[in-house]
Amino acid sequence: MTIGADNGVDEDFETMTQHKVQRLPVIDGTGLVGMVALGDAPRALDAPDAGRLVAALSTD
Repeated sequence: MTIGADNGVDEDFETMTQHKVQRLPVIDGTGLVGMVALGDAPRALDAPDAGRLVAALSTD
């Protein structure tokens, strides 16, 4: 599972929630350009959305 470098924050964290993963490689074309992690949520989302993301990834 990867995400594109041009994806939006909401799309990235939605992918994390759907697939129950805490980290995703970021691909630009065919090359790895970074990683997005659950720990990035507080910096990228407002508090309620970050809390919902953490809760969604914490449940079975």
